[in-house]
Amino acid sequence: MTTLLAAALDLAQQGHAAFPCVNCPKNPDTDKTPLTKHGFKDASRDPNTIARWWKWWPSALIGVPAGIAFVVIDIDLQHVDAQRWYDENRARLPHTRTHITRSGGRHLLFQPNSRIGCSVGRLGRHIDTRGLGGYLIWWPACGLDVLHGGALEPCRNGSRN
Repeated sequence: MTTLLAAALDLAQQGHAAFPCVNCPKNPDTDKTPLTKHGFKDASRDPNTIARWWKWWPSALIGVPAGIAFVVIDIDLQHVDAQRWYDENRARLPHTRTHITRSGGRHLLFQPNSRIGCSVGRLGRHIDTRGLGGYLIWWPACGLDVLHGGALEPCRNGSRN
């Protein structure tokens, strides 16, 4: 069994739906696009569906819908503006589950909050949010680090979209 398949099945067993996404590390602009017809709406916890998908796309990244189990702040630290925002706000951010991304960025996961939607650049340039209607790549399945793995803190001062 491939490591990515095993990780997708493990996520499903933990109650998280998963779906396959393009894995193209040489071209990050086309990276992470869902491989299923309806994207995150096709996400499944069914082990047979997951096994079939990773049989078709064995190197696919694992996408996980946001909003129900967690919401996310996605910080693209390869950009100076995002680095500056992160440095200026780091002391105010709670120690919540954080995934290191392939580009060296951060996905900060928080408890679900219906006031947090999906946004691009609203918090700052190259800083996005993902709530209901969004998804993230589950980078720990690719061997990338998780910080504060046991913590899932509440969001503070959230507003929808």
